[in-house]
Amino acid sequence: MQASTKKIDNLRASGAKRKFLSVEPLIEEITEMDLTGIDLVLVGGESGSNSARPIKKEWILRVKQICEEQKVPFFFKQWGMKRNNPDPNDPTLNKEHRYHAKGGSMLDGKLYLSNPSVSDDKVPTINLFGTECYIMDEAYDLNTIWELKSYLPMMEDELLKQLTNDVKKNGVNDPILYWVNPEGKKLVIEGHTRLSAAISARKKTVPSKEIHEDFQNLDDIKLWMIKHQFQRRNLSSLERIELAYHSKDTIEKAARENLSKAGKGENIVNPIDTTAEIAKIAGVGRTTVIRYTNVVANASQSVLKKLKKGELSINAAYSSIKEDEPKKGIIKSEPKAINPVIAKTVDEAMLLLENENVDAILLVKDKSKIDELTTKQKKQFAFVIV
Repeated sequence: MQASTKKIDNLRASGAKRKFLSVEPLIEEITEMDLTGIDLVLVGGESGSNSARPIKKEWILRVKQICEEQKVPFFFKQWGMKRNNPDPNDPTLNKEHRYHAKGGSMLDGKLYLSNPSVSDDKVPTINLFGTECYIMDEAYDLNTIWELKSYLPMMEDELLKQLTNDVKKNGVNDPILYWVNPEGKKLVIEGHTRLSAAISARKKTVPSKEIHEDFQNLDDIKLWMIKHQFQRRNLSSLERIELAYHSKDTIEKAARENLSKAGKGENIVNPIDTTAEIAKIAGVGRTTVIRYTNVVANASQSVLKKLKKGELSINAAYSSIKEDEPKKGIIKSEPKAINPVIAKTVDEAMLLLENENVDAILLVKDKSKIDELTTKQKKQFAFVIV
């Protein structure tokens, strides 16, 4: 690749009005380039077959650095293969994402899509609570973002086609609900699927309604979305818990923040129990949520399928795995009080506490500090590393 950079002279000498340099596929490091007279540098990984050559993040960043030093716009097209992407949570890996590309198209969580051939090459964003979020849809004066559009399960393709055909004939019946940010942009918080159907059906207008809520952060909106679904649907206990479980990460985040404050000696006015919060959202008992968690973690596939089909209740499914329960009343496949017990999440730690595997939860920043405790102390606590 480095040897090929001499070809840039030919591009520079051409009579083209816009001179774009494509460094794709980038299969080795480029240490230097003279970009004088070049209007854009595009970088991408190789895709297609399993034998495709890899692209490394440090190679991309070096090209980006050269562009920045010489003030030339930089465009990152794609990673080429999923295995090349160092971020398994890159949302552009999902085909439903507006900026989906082979292997994903984000670099350190950002998009680089400069294009000097258009008058405005800025990627549209909306400011939410001090964070710029990429806009997925811009239609009917409404905006959507991936963080909310993908938060609840998306409708299957066939069902979406049916909905789109219905919208073509009858329009959108229920209004799209939106919240207005301080800059005056309308953010969709309910009705993402209906909006997608309306866009596909090329409807000229859709009904919409503003929601007046004092949201303090994106997590507040997500919790509102979950609770609103319960108002719109007639759901079974299982469906309510499954839906409420989408709020688990949001609740756990708040719980970790509380634990962190408690660790610093701050007074916690409203302690957060993740399981209890999920139960509250779902409108079921805390014990039911605990049993559901145990079933998902320990039941056989046949039991899970029957549960999903409605052939078994949560209590019946839980009873089916109690045969493996030892004398103390703790399911064998659940985490045992070992030396030490390190929980992956606060919710896992709460489950250990609920089943009396441990006496308390201890938040630690440095895992090595656990080694300083006595054997008795190690057995007493469930540790959460933050």
